[in-house]
Amino acid sequence: PDYFLTVACNTSWIEITQALPSGQIARDQEDIVNLVFYIKLRKLQREWVTTNTLGEVSTLIWTLEFQKRGLPHAHMLEMMEPAVRLCSTEYVDAAICAKLP
Repeated sequence: PDYFLTVACNTSWIEITQALPSGQIARDQEDIVNLVFYIKLRKLQREWVTTNTLGEVSTLIWTLEFQKRGLPHAHMLEMMEPAVRLCSTEYVDAAICAKLP
């Protein structure tokens, strides 16, 4: 694979906080949390594949897991078409960044 991506759920997403009944927290409504995460994950995957954000994707494999606190997260492997594969450190540095909270 060319890319290994991890996407984690954030209980502060506006879609989650607005859907929660009054007085409840995300832990009380795991169905809402999971549904919002899945919708966002699928939208992100569609955007990567259709807009070729990282290049033309040949294969996208993913798995959905749950942390000990019950929050979902996904691990994805992307394999790119041979013409757009990362072939040097300059390409990697231009394509990858990390954002820490």
